[in-house]
Amino acid sequence: MYYEKARRFIPFDKDLKTNLNIALAGVDEGEINWGHEFYRILVCLAPLNWLALGTSINFYLLILLIILRILFPAYTQNSQTCHMKLWYKITFGLVSCFLICLIALTTFGYLDQRRPQAVVIKGNAAVLSEPSPNATVYFKLSEGSRILVNSTKGGWCLIKRQDGKRGWVEKQYLKQL
Repeated sequence: MYYEKARRFIPFDKDLKTNLNIALAGVDEGEINWGHEFYRILVCLAPLNWLALGTSINFYLLILLIILRILFPAYTQNSQTCHMKLWYKITFGLVSCFLICLIALTTFGYLDQRRPQAVVIKGNAAVLSEPSPNATVYFKLSEGSRILVNSTKGGWCLIKRQDGKRGWVEKQYLKQL
């Protein structure tokens, strides 16, 4: 649990990644599909503050290009044909595309950090079909499993495992990140 908390603050620390992988070596979290893995890679590309800074800088570059177009049209358009120059078209297109990508990454990172996540702190936690001790057991969670908490009801949490399996588990088995 503490390795996962630390990963949010220092995502590029090699020792932390190594220790987290060692801690997760014996944990059964289910089969992770490629879509979820791709999403995790995107979200972990850079810390949220770096993405926000990059998005801001890129936005100001785009504004500067627009101001350059308005105030100094001789630099950005051909005087004979009144078409924009090739360098301006390419630069404006690249900066715009890069800005859209950065906005998307920043949004995904922000939303991922706001999702309620938890770690199983007691092994063999039974995941049930409904929030009742008499419900059908779907599967069991290993100690150290990382899960998403979709909702809570009384002393129960509706969880989703990384492989997409869902069910209800008692709160006492979980520690929220």
